[in-house]
Amino acid sequence: MKTSILLISYNQEQYIKECVESILNQEVSFDVELIVADDHSTDATLEIIRGILEQCKFQYKILVNKQNQGMHKNYQRGVAACSGEYIAIMEGDDYWSDPKRLEKHITFLDAHPDCVMSFNRLMIYNQANGTFKPQKWEYPHSFEYITTAMLALKNCIGNLSACVIRKSAFMKLKPELHEMGYADWMLGMAMGEMGQLVKFREAMSVYRKHSQAQWSGKSNVENFSKVIKILIPKYDKFLGYKYHAEFEAHKRDLEQKLKHEASLKRKIMRKTPSFIKKPLSFILPEYIKVQIRKII
Repeated sequence: MKTSILLISYNQEQYIKECVESILNQEVSFDVELIVADDHSTDATLEIIRGILEQCKFQYKILVNKQNQGMHKNYQRGVAACSGEYIAIMEGDDYWSDPKRLEKHITFLDAHPDCVMSFNRLMIYNQANGTFKPQKWEYPHSFEYITTAMLALKNCIGNLSACVIRKSAFMKLKPELHEMGYADWMLGMAMGEMGQLVKFREAMSVYRKHSQAQWSGKSNVENFSKVIKILIPKYDKFLGYKYHAEFEAHKRDLEQKLKHEASLKRKIMRKTPSFIKKPLSFILPEYIKVQIRKII
């Protein structure tokens, strides 16, 4: 088997149709299997997947949990079920926008055996206002080799649905990584220890930002604070402090962004009349109230 598509799903009935259809629209010249790892969805997600897959042109397998296992365990069992030389990851609230996406990734990886992971530029879709914004491209060519040091300094991946990994390299990762849990950033840094990483300029997939998402559903304050206080210390230690200088620079950059966020909120609060502030206190989410109380 050349390529396994690993679809991770959990309670994503609102988005899963577009996601699965973008998989089935892929035009490939090699054999493909689809592995669906559903983490005990309690809505119509599985029913929708099964209905669409009746017309599936790939061979497929649906893994069903009898109870919710959590994201990391669900990923582990999904990867274990993949038999392909490569694994293309897809999360159930995202979708691929280019029908040649898989063909382009696999063709490059076949031609560059030293490359263990590829990922493409994202189109970021804001579900709340219906706008699309391309991820920044800061390099001079149509693709760029990325190192672990570069990722420690700044996460330029952004989403697992943009990634294709070489399974033989993935299977050599330390077991502690799976126990620790990871997303696109840590996976990329760990894979970068195994070989080359490459990023493509073409925006071939869509990352959906919405209120229920694990990352984009939270505020910048929450996410930046988590990276500074939890993720950077944990990842720095896991990687043996080889990229400590890069992690520290990353931390300083996020601390500056937090200061900017706080300054912006102060300005807003100073210009907000008191008769508006009081009603707002009843409708704002609790985590925003906490942050406002810290800065006023």
